[in-house]
Amino acid sequence: MMKISRRNLAGVIAAGFLAATPVFADSWQLLGERKVRLSSDHDVIPVTLLRGDFRRLLVKVAGKGVFFKEVAVIYGNGATDRIPIRMFIKAGGQTRVMDLRGGDRIIKSVRLFYLSVPTSLRWASVKVYAR
Repeated sequence: MMKISRRNLAGVIAAGFLAATPVFADSWQLLGERKVRLSSDHDVIPVTLLRGDFRRLLVKVAGKGVFFKEVAVIYGNGATDRIPIRMFIKAGGQTRVMDLRGGDRIIKSVRLFYLSVPTSLRWASVKVYAR
């Protein structure tokens, strides 16, 4: 049986925490953010024509939770990636990492479709990242 010292155990635990660190440490680029009103059912985050080899997308939520239906990424050439989400993202949470089609292309905007709460006066802050 292998004996582990306290120092080595602390290193193993630290490595475990680093492995569980959110994906933002991996060079994610903020495409845009928006304060969304939950009484509506969609919003658009304009992206200032960023060009890049974006292959993945991630949405992070703060303030209040949001039930996302889907995200649509609109490219400069008019093509659209529609990515179903269909889940509630709590405040402080994030979506799964979503794969995008194509490589080096301009992202013109990101459309967020979510479940509206007609009587709600609440707002949520939504940030969209790409890598």
